Amino acid sequence: MTHLALAVLLAGVSRGADLSAAGADDDVARYSAAYAARDWAQARRIAEPALERLEKDPFSDPLRVALWQHNLACVLRREQAYERAESLYRQALQTRRGLLDAEHLDVADTLNGLGLLYAAQGRDEEALSAYLESLRIRRRHVDALPGAVATTLANLAALHRKRAEPDIALECYREALAVYDKAGIADDPNLVALLHNLEQFYRRLLRDNANANAIAARLKAVERARRRGSAASGPVVWCCVTGAAALLAVGAGFLLWRRSSVKPADSRGL
Repeated sequence: MTHLALAVLLAGVSRGADLSAAGADDDVARYSAAYAARDWAQARRIAEPALERLEKDPFSDPLRVALWQHNLACVLRREQAYERAESLYRQALQTRRGLLDAEHLDVADTLNGLGLLYAAQGRDEEALSAYLESLRIRRRHVDALPGAVATTLANLAALHRKRAEPDIALECYREALAVYDKAGIADDPNLVALLHNLEQFYRRLLRDNANANAIAARLKAVERARRRGSAASGPVVWCCVTGAAALLAVGAGFLLWRRSSVKPADSRGL
């Protein structure tokens, strides 16, 4: 069965408990830009020495170390270096759970990243558990970060689709779309990916052309609006890309990558 695993830029750059400090750090901005451009090698060249410097400094903030463990893990997951990525994710998760509130969004970010890692390896039960725990936390913050909630729901939909559980997958897709609608988000790149996946789900798996056509029409409208907005913003949008990438770095990715024959759509994994 063709399916798509959703992973946003938000899954590639962790928010970090010390975002104010990290946001001013040139390494974070450069890493964010490289990750957004899908330049995994460059992102790793930034993340590895950043983490090494912190690990060598006995006075480093443990949460900052966890931030870069998470960020490097996201890149390694993209490069399919799964064993090392899992070790770094787990170290980051242990630190964050130990020093932050159990419901902190950084904890959810790393859980979402672990879910993406497990799903990529076919470890479906572990992926399901990580996604559900991430979703439980993110739902508590849905008003502040609705896109993060929708991202994890889309990840769950892809997993249930892979597991031949179409009813649950459809429920997740619909809930993710409802989150975007309630928040009034109409031009997010992850919404475009979600609509594409939902259209293909209706058309190819459920053979429901009526709903597929309705979703396709909405997808075209969203894409037209995005093109108009991009043309109107012109160079201003381009100048803001790096800063926006850093500020929106929240655990869960920004475009979607190709799985099987489905159109690429990757983020926020994360």
